[in-house]
Amino acid sequence: MNRCAWVVLFLCLPLLCWTQGSEYDTSASPGVTPSSGSGSLGSDANDKQDYEKLLLQTIANEPLNILAHVEALAKNVRLFGTPVQQQTAEYVQQELLKSGFDTAEIISFNSVFPKGNTRSLSIVSGGNTEYVFTFKEPDLPDAPAAEPDLYDPFITYSGEGSVTAPVVYVNYGRKADYALLTGLQINVTGQIVIARLGYLDVDQKVANAQLFKAAGLLLFADPADDGYAQGDVYPDGPFRPTSASFSAQTKFNALCPGSARAEHISVCRGNVKYFEPFPVIPVLPLSADDATQIISSLSGPAASTLKGWQGGLPFQYHTGGGSNPVTVAMSVTTATRYNYVTGYNVVGTLFKETDLLHGGFKDSFDKKTFVGIGAHRDSWTTGGLPATGQATVLEIARIFGQLKAAGWQARRNIKIFSWDGGEVGNIGSVYWVERNPDLINSSMIAYFDLDKATKSAPSPRASGKVRLSSTISGSLRSIVKQASAQIVNPIGNSAKLDQSGYTFERPGKAQTDAIAFWNHAGVASMECSYVWNLTTPVNQFGIYPGVWNSRWDDSNAVTNYYDPAGAYEVSIAQLYGLVTYYLVHNLIIPFDYLGTYDMIIEDLGIIDPVLRGSPVWSSDSHSTDVQSGWSGVNNALATFLTSVQAVQAEIDDWKSKIGLNPEGVEIESVDYISIQALNKRLMMTERKFLTPSGLPLRPWYKNTMFAVDLKNESKTVGLPGITDSLWDKDYPNLVEQLKEFIARTNDAAKYLRYGEGGGNNWADKASTNVVVIVVLVIVVAILLLGICIVFICCIVRNNRNNRV
Repeated sequence: MNRCAWVVLFLCLPLLCWTQGSEYDTSASPGVTPSSGSGSLGSDANDKQDYEKLLLQTIANEPLNILAHVEALAKNVRLFGTPVQQQTAEYVQQELLKSGFDTAEIISFNSVFPKGNTRSLSIVSGGNTEYVFTFKEPDLPDAPAAEPDLYDPFITYSGEGSVTAPVVYVNYGRKADYALLTGLQINVTGQIVIARLGYLDVDQKVANAQLFKAAGLLLFADPADDGYAQGDVYPDGPFRPTSASFSAQTKFNALCPGSARAEHISVCRGNVKYFEPFPVIPVLPLSADDATQIISSLSGPAASTLKGWQGGLPFQYHTGGGSNPVTVAMSVTTATRYNYVTGYNVVGTLFKETDLLHGGFKDSFDKKTFVGIGAHRDSWTTGGLPATGQATVLEIARIFGQLKAAGWQARRNIKIFSWDGGEVGNIGSVYWVERNPDLINSSMIAYFDLDKATKSAPSPRASGKVRLSSTISGSLRSIVKQASAQIVNPIGNSAKLDQSGYTFERPGKAQTDAIAFWNHAGVASMECSYVWNLTTPVNQFGIYPGVWNSRWDDSNAVTNYYDPAGAYEVSIAQLYGLVTYYLVHNLIIPFDYLGTYDMIIEDLGIIDPVLRGSPVWSSDSHSTDVQSGWSGVNNALATFLTSVQAVQAEIDDWKSKIGLNPEGVEIESVDYISIQALNKRLMMTERKFLTPSGLPLRPWYKNTMFAVDLKNESKTVGLPGITDSLWDKDYPNLVEQLKEFIARTNDAAKYLRYGEGGGNNWADKASTNVVVIVVLVIVVAILLLGICIVFICCIVRNNRNNRV
């Protein structure tokens, strides 16, 4: 080989290496629609729109699948930390694999959980015991085979101790109820208080009892709110019998959801000096029959003279604190409070990365991302109602498996989660989130939780009194509206779900396994269920009527009363399935941050009059800083709105350029690099509202847009750092929280529009790729020019040699 050939080969080597290492895969053409193939969904689904229709039709046609899962799960008591939970995990794993999921992994973990406690309660008088409470619920008329394994009702994480003291009735145990008693000269300090369920979560009732220095707390479900005053009681109807009690957990989730392990509590505590996530007073649950033994004998002011204090038991209620007190002796000992137990999560993945559409771009950001759908699997008892969530998620998994078998290819993945420990403090979900921060931050688009598909009873008395409760991140609201317009309304007051009158509620609440995703990790999330649309305190504030958490809560309660035809579960499965379909199928992730902006503006409208009416606005040393900060918040939101509008215009421009229809079908020529960068910005903007140091008093909570209300865990609060500081009159911290929210909002606005400062460098990589390509083109041009020059020189030289 002569020297010219060697020179040419040397110059060509960079070209050969570059073409071999190119990220572009010529075997896959952008925009090619996969054929439907043959599968259980039919063989005529060549149009992508058909997959959407078939998803809805298949769920609607087979409601008994969901009810079969409810029955299978509710055969056993599924208490967290018990051996049966490994069996239920294996059941979910097998169902996912049977549905066509590529993987289904059982993940075991350790936590501490008191599975029961030793307790006693008796009415005493003059040193004599007059009545002893047994905490026993009567046998069910149609008890499942596993009935002997049922635990008697108990309050987990209760404080320990023995107390003998007079009883005071405190109505619902709200701060206003205690204040009213103070005005009546009734002091609860050192007394045992008895409260009925409603208005507040159980742990908030405990917190208030401790705040007013009560020595112990007794809780019961009043029939006025949750029993015969509402309708027929179980088994003749859906409502709670007076003999039914309940179990509940009392760890303060507003401070620290998840495990009670010391390591986790330390993470929640951070640098907060005073931090006590557990009750310090003993707490016991009672049935209405048990409560009758105490309340019927109380003296003091009549409850009928106090607005809203008279309950539904057939006698006059009194507050206690009179001249003839009722004294009880209560004792709680939790020997196993800090013993380790094993929990079992299940995580299933539908697609291998190689099976996902990626437009020929091997290093696609999209194919590394996923949408998660989850439900907790555990229950206090056999738990028919809790099983409706897990059963519905399994049906969603089956449908997506059938879509895959029919030839559907998604652009992004789907993961199914089955959590353990959801009923007792969201233990399994918090565990998974805390151990997978990098995966979640870089790849998780959204999480949809399904605590229970239904919390309602479609009996004649419930006609027109059922509604869809929808707690949804702002960025998801537009796509949820689009999906609900395709779904038949199961309530019957309109043809489609979007016309049923449901409203979006602020995200961030405690009673869902979404708590770690939206409050700690900044992942757009959703939690929906059908609930009673009643005005009773029980329904309005976090607890739903019926046989909730009692031994009567079994599969028969679901099939006889709560959803006999599976209509509510079908509706939820369709809604979750369709929204997931849009998120993993559409070329551009269909987030709309106008919903986020609207949500924050609504919260500003709530805070504004309170802030302007407080002393800090006009007569405090911090007034100037607060006014400036509040103005800065509004300015930052105006900037965020500008970014939202700019990105929407960018999306609209893409749609017009590439022929993108609402379902995400694209033509063949697509600039995937730029669209991948856009998708990255859409996904990651939600994370930009997280504050790295966490919220004041509860650093585990990091989302500055919303959080669980510290004063009522059944509610959420907007702009929690600002709101908590204002409510507590901590004005120096209020100034700091205003600055923090401004910073986070400006970061979100900047990232959404320009992709700067993201938690993952894919957007920067996309920009870098463009630069690299330009440089390579220049290099190639120089190399080609060099080759041409070498050839010309060689030809000239050969001609000269020939002449010689």
